[in-house]
Amino acid sequence: MKKLIFILLLLVSTLFFIKDELISIFPTEITSTSNLSKEGLTSISPTEITSTSNLSKEGLETGDKLPVMNLYNTKGELEGTSEKYLGKITIYNFGASWCPPCKVEKPLLNKFYNENKDKINVVSIMIDDSGEAVDKFFMENPMDFPHYFDKGQTLSKNFLIRVVPTTYVIDKNGIILERIHGALDWSQLKAEDLEELIWPVGSTAGVN
Repeated sequence: MKKLIFILLLLVSTLFFIKDELISIFPTEITSTSNLSKEGLTSISPTEITSTSNLSKEGLETGDKLPVMNLYNTKGELEGTSEKYLGKITIYNFGASWCPPCKVEKPLLNKFYNENKDKINVVSIMIDDSGEAVDKFFMENPMDFPHYFDKGQTLSKNFLIRVVPTTYVIDKNGIILERIHGALDWSQLKAEDLEELIWPVGSTAGVN
């Protein structure tokens, strides 16, 4: 399998954020990986979302079919479903306006999108409490890919997302190729690299 070199993001100090029931802890370690193997993509510096319950399954996993998602704008109005993004490899990036790693990662993801948008989709889903916070974030940090509001945090709860950013790489048929906890340096990736994540689960994904 082709080697991939990822430069993982550095956070200079340990940060603590309390956002309602969300508690975030950011490590200060500098970590790097050199290969993409069966373990898939790796990352550091996620914002941890704590939970008091024990989960028998850590949410959606590689090889699962991504459920059809209702996609809402920041006013809480339904704009369609995730079915409209089938047909291409799609990156679903769950983040929040108060998440420092998200602010670092999204410009890199935006550049990756602009370089490869004929081959892949990028969709941002923000788990903020209010659409106003999401609007403010994207006014200050304009991106070219579409973004949606996780109304009532329904998706993040249903998917058991406990860190942000969390990213799902989905094949053109809706199968999860990879789930990534934490921010990635997308400048080290090409669209063709995502094709190598295809698992032998009947997936027919590919970058044409």
